[in-house]
Amino acid sequence: MPWNSFIGAILSIIEAAYFIGVLGAFLSVPMGEVVMTGIMKVSFALCVLVFVGNVVQGFGLYQSIIIPK
Repeated sequence: MPWNSFIGAILSIIEAAYFIGVLGAFLSVPMGEVVMTGIMKVSFALCVLVFVGNVVQGFGLYQSIIIPK
């Protein structure tokens, strides 16, 4: 099942860009003053998928025979 690992890695890489963008937005203004516009809500929802990508990648590595369990 190397496709699980590949898809998980791609999800993690793509969604890390959203995570960095959201983190930069939250750190660029004083606490509590971030305006949650439509694009910020979408980016915030997509940055949560970083963890989904990590879980998919871990599941693929667990199923592989290359890494011992």
